[in-house]
Amino acid sequence: MDAENTSPKKPCLEQIPAAIKILISMFLLIWLGALGLDRAMQAGINWKNLAHWQNPRSTNDTISVTAQGKVTAIPDVGLISLSVESRNKTVTEVQTDNTKKMNQVVDYLKGLKIEDKDISTTQYNLYPIYSYEQRTGKQSLDGYQLTQTVEVKIRNLDKVGEVLSGSIERGANQVGQLTFSIDDPEKLQQEARVKAIAKARAKAETLAQAAGVDLGKVRSFSENVNNPTPYPMYYARDMAVGMESKAVAPQIEAGSQEVIVNVTLSYEIE
Repeated sequence: MDAENTSPKKPCLEQIPAAIKILISMFLLIWLGALGLDRAMQAGINWKNLAHWQNPRSTNDTISVTAQGKVTAIPDVGLISLSVESRNKTVTEVQTDNTKKMNQVVDYLKGLKIEDKDISTTQYNLYPIYSYEQRTGKQSLDGYQLTQTVEVKIRNLDKVGEVLSGSIERGANQVGQLTFSIDDPEKLQQEARVKAIAKARAKAETLAQAAGVDLGKVRSFSENVNNPTPYPMYYARDMAVGMESKAVAPQIEAGSQEVIVNVTLSYEIE
């Protein structure tokens, strides 16, 4: 008998019944599905995340709004610089004259119940004065000039006029700019900040309602605080130098200042 006719025949896929093929296919699908679900659970993926993947939302889906909070307040402190400028032939003479006048000014300020901590020396300049001979080109020492300046913080604004007139009477011959400010603006800033955030939230809710979306958590926050800028009131030097011994106290009005906080809020869209 021929060898090819005596060897057993190998089974082929065509010889497997159709019903068995279907069962095998179903088993493979079930096995693969179970394997995929198990991997997904191991990775910590839940159905909510799967839904998010099917309908992904950009990280830029936000609503950003800007609002301003404003608080108006009356300044409670005034700042002013008072100077005594003296000239004399010798250092001793100019220092004696200048110190005497400045001590009179400081004593007067303390008599107005201005505390030591609110009176600070900001300048003490002593320098020689020379004259030049144009014909010969030589210079000669004519004397010395001393300028001493104190900065005064006035907490009782009703005394500003007295500070000005009384200091001039006692020897101050240069008066710097008078400014008014708020001594502790932090509380006012917080009040303005709360107002600004409330406005921003209301604006964001209005925009979300109009767009048909819901607001999520705040993703970012920024603010810009505009502190009130002390505005100067100038008391001209000409009014101080050579003024009569009895200076008339000027009427000073502090006015009002605004503390402004601008905020920007960025909300997620749910």
